[in-house]
Order: sequence, then C-alpha cells, then structure tokens
Amino acid sequence: MGAITAHAQSGLDAQQLAQLNSPQLALQQLQGANLSDDELRLKWQLLAQMDDAEAILQAASTLPKNAPPDVARLCNQAAAHAALQQGNGVLSRSYLAALLADRTLDTTVYQQARAAVVRSYLLPPLGNEVASVMLRYQQDFGKDKALLQSYALAMLQAGRADELKWARSQLDDTDAVAELIDISAGQFTDDQSKLRLQAAILAAKDAARLTLLRKLVSAYNAPDLLAQIDERLLNLPEAQITADKIWEEYRSLTQTLGNVRLLLFGSDAGWADLAKESETTNPMMARAVWAYLARSAKDANLRQTAQQQLLTQLHAAKLDRTALRLFASAWPNLPASVFNADTRYQLGAVAWAENQPAVAVNLWRDLPAPPQAVAVADWQVQRARLFARQGLWPLVADAVYAWIPLADTAVESVRWQMLNVALQMPQDSSALLIKLLPVLNPAQQRVAMQRLGAISSNDKEAATWLLNAAENAHDEAAWQARLDAAARLKKAGLLLDAKQQYQAVLAGSDAAAQRALATDALADF
Repeated sequence: MGAITAHAQSGLDAQQLAQLNSPQLALQQLQGANLSDDELRLKWQLLAQMDDAEAILQAASTLPKNAPPDVARLCNQAAAHAALQQGNGVLSRSYLAALLADRTLDTTVYQQARAAVVRSYLLPPLGNEVASVMLRYQQDFGKDKALLQSYALAMLQAGRADELKWARSQLDDTDAVAELIDISAGQFTDDQSKLRLQAAILAAKDAARLTLLRKLVSAYNAPDLLAQIDERLLNLPEAQITADKIWEEYRSLTQTLGNVRLLLFGSDAGWADLAKESETTNPMMARAVWAYLARSAKDANLRQTAQQQLLTQLHAAKLDRTALRLFASAWPNLPASVFNADTRYQLGAVAWAENQPAVAVNLWRDLPAPPQAVAVADWQVQRARLFARQGLWPLVADAVYAWIPLADTAVESVRWQMLNVALQMPQDSSALLIKLLPVLNPAQQRVAMQRLGAISSNDKEAATWLLNAAENAHDEAAWQARLDAAARLKKAGLLLDAKQQYQAVLAGSDAAAQRALATDALADF
C-alpha cells in the first residue's frame, strides 16, 4: 500500500511540476516501467515539449505495446521528428509508417507526416526514389514551397541539378533557391553568378546551405567568396572548418591583392593604407589585409591596430564566434599583453557571450579602462558580474567599490544588477553593502539592510538593520523583517523590544503564517 501511495504521489507531483513549467523535473518523476496511462500520456507530452532527440528515441524504444492509441501517436510523431534531427531517415520512416497506419489521424497531422516522409528521403545519401516521393506528395497536397526548396537544395548538394527542371518551373525567378538552380545550370554570366552567390552567402545560416554554396562557388575563380563562406562555417556552433584554413585564405588573398597593386610583403604602411581604402569597397579584402598585418606587421602598434580592425570588422559582419576562434588560434590562450585595450575589451565581451568566462577574465582582469564608447559605470558592472560568475570575490569587491562613485549615472536596472552581485558574495560583505547603501534607491536599500541583518553576527546590530529595513513599510517583507528582528532582540536579551515586535506583527500582518509565528513566540513571554 505504501508503494502504491508513493507511486500515486509521484504522478501528482509530476503533473504539478509540469504546470509550474518544470518539464525536466517532472520527467524525473515519471521514470520506471509501471506508469499509468495518464502518467505515460503526461510523459510523452513533456518529451515532445522538450524536443530532446536522444531522450525521445530512448523512451520510444521502451514504449509499452499496450500504450493507449493517443500516447502511441504522440510517441510516433515525436520519435519520427527526433530521428530526422539525428539524420536517420530509415528510423524516422519506421515511426512514420506506424503513425500513418493510424486511420484516425487528423488531416493536418497526416499531411505533416507525409511531408516528414519526404524530408527523410532528402537526408544523404539520396536514393533514386527521392524524386518520385516528392512528386507523389505534390500530387496529393499541392505545392509546398518550403518542402520544394529543401528538395531542390538536397538535389543540388548531391550533384543532381539536371533532375530539377520540373521543380525549377514551380519557383519564382526571384526565389533564392531558384537562383542557385539557375547558377548551377549556367544561366548567368560569371559576374552575374558571383553577385548572386555573394547575396546568398550573406543570407546563409546553416551548414548545409553554406556547404552547397561552397560547392557552387568552387566552379568560379572567386577566392574571396570562398573565404566568406569559410568564415561563416567557422562561426557555426560546431565549426565546420579550422581557423588555420581561414588564416591561410587571408594570406593568399593578401598576396593576390599585393600582386595586383604591386605591393610586396613587408611594406606595412602601404598595406595599412590599402586596408583602409578597401573597407567600404571590398570588406573581405580589407579583413584579409588586416589579418596579415595583425600577425606579421613589424611595428607593435600597427599589429595591435590591425588586430583591433580585424576584430571590429568581423563583429560588424556578425562573425563574433569566428573572431574568437581565429584569435585563439593565432594567439593561444589569448594573452592580454598582446592586445590593446579596445581589442581586449571586445574579445572579452565575445568570450563571455560565448560562455568562456575564464577567457574573458584573463582579458579583463587588469584592463585599466574600457573603450571610450563604453560608459565607465557600465564597465564596472560588467566586470563585477563576470568576476562573480567565476567566484573571484576580491575582484568583485574592487569592481563594486570602483562603481560606487559613478553610481549616480547608472539606470535603475544596472543598480539592481550591482546589488545582486554584492548579495552573492559568500564571505562577510557587510562593509561593501554599507558602502553601497547611499547610492541605492529605497527598495534596494531595504534588500541590502535585510541582508545585513541576516549576515551580522551581532544580534543587536542585526536587529537594527532589520528594523531599518521594515521602517515605513507594511508589506509582507517588512513584517518578516520585524519577525527576524524580534528573534535577534530576544537572543540579545532585549525581551521588551522583542515582545513589542511580535505584537506589531500580530496586529498588522495579513499573512496567517506570520501571525501564527508571532502568537507562538509571544507564548514564551
């Protein structure tokens, strides 16, 4: 009976957790082989919500054969999608077959399942049946532009552009995929094709599209376009190319430009002028020249200027991850002494955004001041938050103390950020919080004083801070501060003061729990 009760309670807890937007925690309550139908249904609703392909496929492999039809439908839908995510077309089709065998399927779900069948055939390597599967879908449901584009891209990637005439006829001339088909078919001059490929590169977001563009660009003498594609391949979360490859491309582009302009390697000032001249007309070439100077310029100041320019231009092109990987490749461990202040700041910001706080700390730890475009007050808040993330509390304290004289320029949200950082400090932070108090607004001061009361080892001092936090306030937090103050006053032997605080809570608080606690405490007097 105890096991049954515990099991029922587990299901109830999972339902409550799901309603409280905690699907992972809820799923942990739904482990085991003996789930009820309702628990199994909830489990699959949560799995579909989380969209975790590995977890979905693992759960699908153990679905009970006697699962309710609606649960089996949920399972087959989610598992088919998960298998597609993992690039397993055969496994996806096995779940789709089970789903499509259900004669009670909603028409929308049925069409989505049929579209998923087509997508499963578009995974490499493409078989000979892919065209007939796509055509059969169109016969049943009409043109699906997104699916047709995916089909055309997959066929282009597989080198089967000659089979796309019927698909091309259904796409507008201005369609981006139609242009790629036309380029592959030789419908434009070389210059026209390069212009269209340039636009496609700037719009491409995923590895499959970029890889296809690289294949198409390779048919032309366009090393600058190849370098742009590779920059974007390096910028993907999982890099599809090495940083060293791009450094080689930068150098090759610079060499080519030098030959055209009759410049020789070693003429650093001439290269810098050429880079500046090219920034608006040919940004890719400008990046290549700055990259060459960033590593090879003989003058240290010019090297640092080139590093800053390269980083700035990659940032402008929304290639921050590429920039971080390129710099880490050229200057292992990103030693702060190599870069000027602007570069250190920008690299540190990118590293922090890319969840590499240790790298950011190395770059920002001893940075004396931010770039001119960054407000000094905001800079100290950024440093404090970063150092707190790494648990470097002495550095956090230094940043907070440096911020206090500048606090009058900070907006309220930034004040809260700095206060939150100060509240995280594990050691005695009383001196820091006391220093902060004058630059905080009343609501923030209450929070700080409650913290001061909580961490003080002196009961009288703690009670004083807590009473200050409760002054002129009558909300639940203020009454709680009075309760805490009363407990400290009682410990300090100030029984009359403690009794009066409990009486005030009993008379003023609307919270039943607080009044009950005050009543119990008063019984001891």
